[in-house]
Amino acid sequence: MRIVGEFYTSYAVSALLLFCMALAILVTQHFYVPSGYGFTVDKPSPRTYRAVSPIRYTDTVTTNTLKGKVGETVVGVLVRDAGAAERMKTRLAELRNVRDWSSPVNGFPDELARAFFSLKEDRRHALFSYADSVGEAYFEALTSGDMKIETKDRAMLWAEIEKLSLPRTEENLLYQLLEEVVNLSYKVDPQLTALVRDVEKNSIPPVERKLEVGDVIVEQGQTITPQVAIILRLQGYMEENFPLKRLIILFFSMLALPFWLEISAGVGEARDRPTWSCIVFIFIVGWAGETMATHWDVIGAGLLASVTAAYLCIPRRLAFNVCLAETVSLVFLLEELSIYSLLSLLILGFVAIMTGFYALHKVVSREDLRYKVFFLAIFLAVAKILIRYFQGFPITVASLGLGWPLGETWRVCGSFLIFELATTFFVIAVLPMIEGYLGALSILRTRELSHPSSPLLRKLQNEAPGTYHHSLMIGALAEAVAEDLG
Repeated sequence: MRIVGEFYTSYAVSALLLFCMALAILVTQHFYVPSGYGFTVDKPSPRTYRAVSPIRYTDTVTTNTLKGKVGETVVGVLVRDAGAAERMKTRLAELRNVRDWSSPVNGFPDELARAFFSLKEDRRHALFSYADSVGEAYFEALTSGDMKIETKDRAMLWAEIEKLSLPRTEENLLYQLLEEVVNLSYKVDPQLTALVRDVEKNSIPPVERKLEVGDVIVEQGQTITPQVAIILRLQGYMEENFPLKRLIILFFSMLALPFWLEISAGVGEARDRPTWSCIVFIFIVGWAGETMATHWDVIGAGLLASVTAAYLCIPRRLAFNVCLAETVSLVFLLEELSIYSLLSLLILGFVAIMTGFYALHKVVSREDLRYKVFFLAIFLAVAKILIRYFQGFPITVASLGLGWPLGETWRVCGSFLIFELATTFFVIAVLPMIEGYLGALSILRTRELSHPSSPLLRKLQNEAPGTYHHSLMIGALAEAVAEDLG
């Protein structure tokens, strides 16, 4: 129990170091990566975004523009005022019964009243009669549909008045009288106009567009509109904001890591448990390698280094779960990737972990390790191309061209393979120098120490040959039992 307690206590410092490493990577990506990857609405695009999967979407901008143009065609809805003619007759009758035009008339202009007062009574009554007939003709024309839209100058009134062949003065008085008593028979109804506009707008079907893999969503420098932002979110691209939520998730994930390893691999009960320094080293190798790989556009090329270090330094079953936890944590650590790129990363990580589980189980020498790592890298490069193919990136004759410039498939495969081999061989070269500081004993170091030509075994053979041969026989028996037990 004391050993288990020490195991978890020693993790506190390691977890703090791991969290600080995650914080440093996130802050560096957010503030100091010059190219920028996250987008912000209504600001220039930091890079050219392309579709990573086929998608159909509704072009709301074009749809709304079309609806707006259709709405503008509806100028207004005219409604007929059925009581306008009766009100005109009533008003004319009231004015005809006025006896004293010298005093102000209710609702009638004073200048027009004085003009009527200056006329003889018979001419006044004649003008009222003319006004009645012209008004009736005017409203009948409106009812018949001869006049679609009334104009302010009442051109139709003038046309009816001119048919009477009156003196110009009386024509002017008659027109002014009708201007006062004739209300617009048709008027624009704002509520009906808004309703008809809405009906016309809703009759426009949504404009749908399709993006294929590789199609440009927005060019670098163009403004990220709300419509473009929706498409980028659907494609899994991240917005430009400080990754506080991911930092919190990583923090609690680091706290839960020892419990996950105990449940999945029995860490708390194993006598040969590794130090947390070794596990933290594996995480840091994976995080740093994949961060650089992602920044250089070779997603997934930084995974093999951490997988190789894990299977060399810690027990096989535990190494599987450590690598699995480290790969999943990359989802919350990398802010440069879309959802589909993260999915590709997870698939590649799982393939690397599974192949390493079987290929790196028995490493007899450094030459054997280099041989296995080389073929593992080729296998993962092929897996990378296949994953891209199933995500919609076609393998065409042009992409397989060997001329200059190289085809897309060879370029992706070659850059992936070079980065993967470089980082993995670098870790293999550095590992013997830092094993002691990590408290780990790699398979290679164990092989070297168990070789008969090692100085320690030669000394044991010379000074205690019986013990040496007895140890060899016990070791052979133990190995045979271990192989039978699996």
